[in-house]
Amino acid sequence: MSLRLPAPADPLLRLAVVDSVAPRGGKLASELAACLVPAPSVLEARNGRETVELLRRGGVDIVIVDMTSVEDLGAAPEESVGRLVKLAQGALTVVLSDVASISAAVAVMRAGAHDCVVRPISTGELAVRLNQLAQRHGKARLFGPDAPLRQVLADIASLAAASSQALGIGAQLGGSQEQQLLQQLTRRLALLFDEMPSPADAPDESAPSAQPAVLPMWQQEQRIIEEALASFAGNIGLAAAALELSPSTIYRKRQVWAELQARKGAA
Repeated sequence: MSLRLPAPADPLLRLAVVDSVAPRGGKLASELAACLVPAPSVLEARNGRETVELLRRGGVDIVIVDMTSVEDLGAAPEESVGRLVKLAQGALTVVLSDVASISAAVAVMRAGAHDCVVRPISTGELAVRLNQLAQRHGKARLFGPDAPLRQVLADIASLAAASSQALGIGAQLGGSQEQQLLQQLTRRLALLFDEMPSPADAPDESAPSAQPAVLPMWQQEQRIIEEALASFAGNIGLAAAALELSPSTIYRKRQVWAELQARKGAA
């Protein structure tokens, strides 16, 4: 797999990051810019008023908004985010929140936001989610055919560095050696899998297990929903569409499951 760097003729993405906490917003902007292909032009705003002025100038493709940073536009999330969505003129809009509030998440998505994401979330996961949202909402042109690849390479580089002694890889990924070293890493991992026990050596699955034969309905439902979320990198909107549920249903069920787990832990 080779990394396609954006050619000069590539259309430049314009990414707006809104966060009243300057270091946090700046860090997210720089990290996100580093893992999107093509690399975007980054614009930053610290509050709702600055964001309004920025969006009025037009040309923004992606807007990442910290929910509390735009409260100067309206006390209710649907009001503040709704104003920005109208000004964004079709931009991909994602709201970040530190609080897992079902009502607020549903409100901002009804106001036009494409997703509401609860922190913490890694920049790589957010980049993948943005790409998935772009594909789902007919904005695939924002990312081109190569999706976000830089974060994938960075993750593989971290894996190779952490596992270099076990895998026998002395060099590090980067520069013109990327493809060669990725192939080397693949070969070493394949050798490790070849050395794993064969199915004949695996434990007999027919042996009695401590697991119950039948799980309660809520646990089966939880497993189905969590597996769907994992398939879509945690994106509740995409998982809900695949399961033919509303996003609010998934938010509500996850909150109930968390309460059940808390009660069990306290017992």
